[in-house]
Amino acid sequence: MNKEEVFTKVTNHLLKQQTKSIKKGDYGECYYRTPDPESNLSCAIGCLIKDDHYSINLEHKGVQDKEVLKALSLSLDTTISEEEKHFLMKLQEVHDNDHVEDWRVCLSLLAKDYSLNVQTPLFNKE
Repeated sequence: MNKEEVFTKVTNHLLKQQTKSIKKGDYGECYYRTPDPESNLSCAIGCLIKDDHYSINLEHKGVQDKEVLKALSLSLDTTISEEEKHFLMKLQEVHDNDHVEDWRVCLSLLAKDYSLNVQTPLFNKE
């Protein structure tokens, strides 16, 4: 997947999900995948990691962690460059640090920062 494809997948996921991937009743730390099976939530990076490459051991580690990068590389079938790692970190920051109601604007600004040519209908608020 190239940067535009990753961005589009993450953007569509986040804007459709409209909630952070946090444990039910917990308003602190975000998860790649929530431990609550009924919620089925995942974060900006968690939605990129295929089931075969996900492990609970990835939780509470940043994108820059070698285990997380390995799971992403296997899931995306590519080696992740230093620049791509920073891009993924920015996507993770939107999910983890920004308010859900601000995601649309934050993601739009990120697309501009990286000069991405993306088309996503979810950017048009309904």
